[in-house]
Amino acid sequence: MRSISETAQLAAVLQQMAELLKRHDQSRWAERLDHCRVIIENSDFHGVARLLELYRGRRSLNRVLLDLQAENERFAALRGQAWAMGMRLRSDARSRGARSSG
Repeated sequence: MRSISETAQLAAVLQQMAELLKRHDQSRWAERLDHCRVIIENSDFHGVARLLELYRGRRSLNRVLLDLQAENERFAALRGQAWAMGMRLRSDARSRGARSSG
């Protein structure tokens, strides 16, 4: 994976998201994010891939709403941040793979 600081930042965002979800009785989503976070903290790209998969489909992370408006807005901002970081890490991993195979 790219750099320790980027993966640590993504892990911190995922932890914040999971904490918000737990406060709003969304433990299943919190567990999924915690699982991705642990994998990412172990420098395994699979955690990023799993995270990005959570954004797909009709029952995706994109559709999660929290009860309080301010916390829902905070969660939406973190969700967007996690998506952008995950996509950047995925793009970097792909470009490194293309360079190493050439």
